[in-house]
Amino acid sequence: MPVRTLLFMAAAACLLVARPAVAASAVAGLEPADVWGYFADIAAIPHPSGHTEGIRAYLLDFADQQGLQSATDPAGNVYIWRPGSGGGEGAAPVVLQAHMDMVGVANDPAIDLTVTPISLVVDGDWVRADGSSLGADNGLGMAAILAVLAAPLEGPGAPPLPPLVGLFTVDEETSLSGAWGVNATLLEGASSLVNLDSEVLGQVIVGSAGGFQTYITTQAALVPAADGLVPLEAHVAGLLGGHSGLHIQDDGGNAIKMIAWVADQVLAHIPGACAVELSGGTAINAIPSEAWAVVAVPASQQGAAAAIAAQAQSDFLLEYGDREPDITISLAPLAQANATAAAHWGSAPLCLSSQGARALLGLILNLPHGVIKYSHTLEGLPETSSALTIVSPARNDSGGSPALQHTLTSYPRSSIEPELGRMLEQAQYLADAFGATLEHTWPFNPAWTFDPTSHLTNLTVQATEDVLGSADVAAVHAGLEVAILLQDLPGASAVSFGPTIQNAHSTRERVQVSLVQSFYAILQNLLATLAAEPA
Repeated sequence: MPVRTLLFMAAAACLLVARPAVAASAVAGLEPADVWGYFADIAAIPHPSGHTEGIRAYLLDFADQQGLQSATDPAGNVYIWRPGSGGGEGAAPVVLQAHMDMVGVANDPAIDLTVTPISLVVDGDWVRADGSSLGADNGLGMAAILAVLAAPLEGPGAPPLPPLVGLFTVDEETSLSGAWGVNATLLEGASSLVNLDSEVLGQVIVGSAGGFQTYITTQAALVPAADGLVPLEAHVAGLLGGHSGLHIQDDGGNAIKMIAWVADQVLAHIPGACAVELSGGTAINAIPSEAWAVVAVPASQQGAAAAIAAQAQSDFLLEYGDREPDITISLAPLAQANATAAAHWGSAPLCLSSQGARALLGLILNLPHGVIKYSHTLEGLPETSSALTIVSPARNDSGGSPALQHTLTSYPRSSIEPELGRMLEQAQYLADAFGATLEHTWPFNPAWTFDPTSHLTNLTVQATEDVLGSADVAAVHAGLEVAILLQDLPGASAVSFGPTIQNAHSTRERVQVSLVQSFYAILQNLLATLAAEPA
């Protein structure tokens, strides 16, 4: 390991950081201790997208305790400044960036991550959460930045560091509103942006896809159900899910599309059956792993409906093979816990009109989900894709008659910006064809285009090779904040890297313990090199 990294690690070992004790934490004893300690702090503070107040207060308190200048902006982002040290005082400032929010999903509806801390579990060489997503995306990036910012400023233990701006943005997982709302004047002078929001150690990320969201809403009249119908709830579960950009090329199943097929087959093969509602998905950028459909069938046909569900499960297991071995499709009497569907099945039961049900199912089954085109220049990189992520029902009687609307959320992405416009047109044509309405988040989030001449890329590759022996320059099929932030840093270069995180945005999210120390060493190497370069 290079001498500059050893000096930095020796200095970090001397830190006396005022923060809650982590001795009782599941990650106590893991290395680097300061990084894991800050991560334990972050996990103890609920911080799903839209609920980052606690993390913001924690970051500002951290800056006060360290004697560092800090600020916020109207978007809710946090900025923390640290002077250079160890000979790096005159180097050009570097922005270290991570986002505050996480995708909060849980197996148990009783686990509300807006108020419940994450329960950390060490499982061999992995850290995961107990029953929920972990928040290593981007909690470990934040933790690494805090560990660097807390390093001594003076004395023989002060590591070689350039002037730093710790930038912590909000709502990256949903709207990217934090990146869009950054105050560029607070970043003046920075020539390098180091984003710590990547998930494969050894990859130096130098580009990302642009994207936007579409919201297609279809409304169906609610009509009186025929006598003798029994409401049943179909449930698709056990899918892997995952990030709607990073994991779209895995060709896993989509629970919303599966549940729509089950409902479609019930309506097609059981005379007199009707649909009541569909729901599924938990986050705009997470591939849905669960979905529900409420259908009603004649009492004598409950066995036939169960057979349809069983056949669908068998067919999907055959289609997805070893990739999705845990798919289950169950059918049970409608539970009162499903409040919206139960409300339609009161003293005067209501179903979707056949025309409305057909439009809803037609939209779901025809909306694109998966990779549309792979890159011709970077082998294996999805260039264009779209992910159907959420279907949500809502009662809407504004037209004067009972009606239920369903909103379908999709996330198109592409590294080729003109292709984004074409996908928006396609979505509009599809909405029009089924009599639905379309809303969207256009203009799109920009793509980050690879610069093969970047000096920062070369330095990061070298820092990675110093620790791991090799490095891989790559781009990702996801929207990174870097693309937006570079608009506020004219002439600056950027890279992104991080520890190895698997199954982000799902309850199977986990981070590899043995590689976190290498991730932190790469960051130390890079910063020490930048500290030695003149401004």
